Amino acid sequence: MRTTWNGQGFSLILASLVSLSFCLSGCSEKLPRPKEGSNQRFREVKAKAEKGDAEAQSILGTMYQNGWGIKKNLQEAVKWYGKAAAQGNPTGQRMLGRMHEFGCGVARNDGEAIHWYRRAAEQGYPSAQYDLGHMCWEGKGIQRDYVEAYRWFFLSKIFNTHETVARLMTPEQIEEAKRRAATFVPRKETAPR
Repeated sequence: MRTTWNGQGFSLILASLVSLSFCLSGCSEKLPRPKEGSNQRFREVKAKAEKGDAEAQSILGTMYQNGWGIKKNLQEAVKWYGKAAAQGNPTGQRMLGRMHEFGCGVARNDGEAIHWYRRAAEQGYPSAQYDLGHMCWEGKGIQRDYVEAYRWFFLSKIFNTHETVARLMTPEQIEEAKRRAATFVPRKETAPR
């Protein structure tokens, strides 16, 4: 008997593989390595981060996470992502969520992951919207909710994953998810929460 692949579920399989690769890679993002002079770049970024620059704090977290210009240190990565996240930086929020989801430099905690993903997702950050949709889809740290999963996947526009989720939903649920997505308005965080 010959089985054919019709692509059903491909988006979620791909997404699961991306998440698994993050976990198996020692919690390092698969980003291009910096060129020569990364030690100098590290010192420049750290100086800005120490002065409270949220973007620099997020970048410094990535440098510690991946060992760019400094020895890899996941606890320091969490610390700097946390400083950026507390200032409303969506990249820092999303990465702090990933560190909690996969237990990198911090105890694994799906509830904390959802908290940070949601804060970044509400600012319109597509990767965090996708991550939050995935948590809703799997019921990780939250009750499984296909309507919310569809909404966040749809808003992220990553992999067209919402189409896969729709196969498990009633027409009424799909309409509700579309309504929620249509009324979404990203909001920038202005004050630390």
